[in-house]
Amino acid sequence: MCVRSSFRSGVLLTNLQIEREWRQTLEEQALKLNQEITLLKEKVSLMDSLKDELQQLKLEHQDLKDTCKEQELTITDLAGQLGQYVSENAVFAFSSRLLTL
Repeated sequence: MCVRSSFRSGVLLTNLQIEREWRQTLEEQALKLNQEITLLKEKVSLMDSLKDELQQLKLEHQDLKDTCKEQELTITDLAGQLGQYVSENAVFAFSSRLLTL
């Protein structure tokens, strides 16, 4: 009986040791997973921030494109007005010269 009890005791101690090692391994894995989750949450937060910044930059870019287009139209309009003014003054200058001849 003593041998059987001793054997059973040895088996129980071995099982207990195995369970402790498993628990320790699982706790270490859980700690690593929690650290990884924390890191991933930080990365998601950073990505959300960058996404918002990108959206803002896209809006600013569109505003700048619109402003540039308006300025190009204004320059084209002013160039046309200047060309008309120069033509009218050239005709006036030419007419004035003819009158002085």
